[in-house]
Amino acid sequence: MIGQGYLPLPVHPWQWQHYIRHHYAALLATEQLIYLGPVGDEYLPQVSLRTLSNHDRPGALHIKLPITILNTSCFRGIPGDFIHCGPELSAWMASLCAKDAELQQRGTAVMEEIAGVHVPQVLHNQLDASPYRYKEMLGATWRQSPASHCKAGERHMLMAALLQCDESGKSIASALIEESGIRPEQWLSELFTAVMVPLYHLLCAYGVGLVAHAQNLTVMLAQHRPKRVLLKDFQGDLRVLDSGVAERAGLPASADVVKRLPSNYLIHDLYTGHCVTVLRFLSAQLAKEGVIAELDFYRQLAKVLRDYQGRHPGLAPVFAELNLFAAKIERVCINRVRLKEGYGDSAQRPVPIVDGFVDNPLYLADCHLKADSETTLKEVSI
Repeated sequence: MIGQGYLPLPVHPWQWQHYIRHHYAALLATEQLIYLGPVGDEYLPQVSLRTLSNHDRPGALHIKLPITILNTSCFRGIPGDFIHCGPELSAWMASLCAKDAELQQRGTAVMEEIAGVHVPQVLHNQLDASPYRYKEMLGATWRQSPASHCKAGERHMLMAALLQCDESGKSIASALIEESGIRPEQWLSELFTAVMVPLYHLLCAYGVGLVAHAQNLTVMLAQHRPKRVLLKDFQGDLRVLDSGVAERAGLPASADVVKRLPSNYLIHDLYTGHCVTVLRFLSAQLAKEGVIAELDFYRQLAKVLRDYQGRHPGLAPVFAELNLFAAKIERVCINRVRLKEGYGDSAQRPVPIVDGFVDNPLYLADCHLKADSETTLKEVSI
């Protein structure tokens, strides 16, 4: 059939049962789509539900599929907007990681997107006001697996897994720290160096902002210690500064659908996407277990970031514009979007609600670091 002009397209069984066989009945009836039933390797869902790992061949490509369920604030489909540029965009990101000295030193790499398919529902696609979830029902993206990136002695783990706890309340992060045999401060310093520094460097040096939540980050571990990070999923979760720095760094022309935003938006993406949705919960969990106090957690993060800034004095004006150490940060209310929109239909995906400001723990931690430094200087002078 492939030789007759057909392409294989995986479909999640839940999606087939609840959406595809009804909404694509016309294409099925005319055999523009042909249902083959279960075939091929077995796959396991990741924590995001719709990204699947190959169980039979762990080094084979991962598959990301639409599942039209409301998860957090939106229905989880695959928009057609980014399909045409996904492989080229991820290849460009991989090239940045390969040629940049800071990213090379960190070992940062990209799980590249190899291919993508989007099949629109013909009638819904003709209506601008049609709910977005009916325009994202059928498609797939194929990307590299972390197993294919593993070096000798490494194992991979989604960053989301660090927060998982056993029946006694002990987290995987706590267990890794314990098994590593090093102090929590050192372990966290290595984690922040491997993960946060590349995210901030991509933004400051190349104008690339990532919504780096815990499902988009894969931590590579060796001897239970964080060594480097793999980045993925740039379809809608990558934006660039409107200053043109990304274009000057070779951003592909095909990435014209990528949003260009001012600096305050992108630094807030980093805050919200990573610090608020990942580190906030990790710091609280480790404090709950008595591993490290939250202030000491953020002191380590502040120190790692200040050390990074010290290595790149030429980026000082950019650091001032993309300031991670502001006293207050805007509060994004994701749950409020869910409660407001509920299961209602809209033509566009809902946007987060921003309401007020909250204290920035990095600012507080940085103040403590400066106070410690001043105290040390006084002691030396005495």
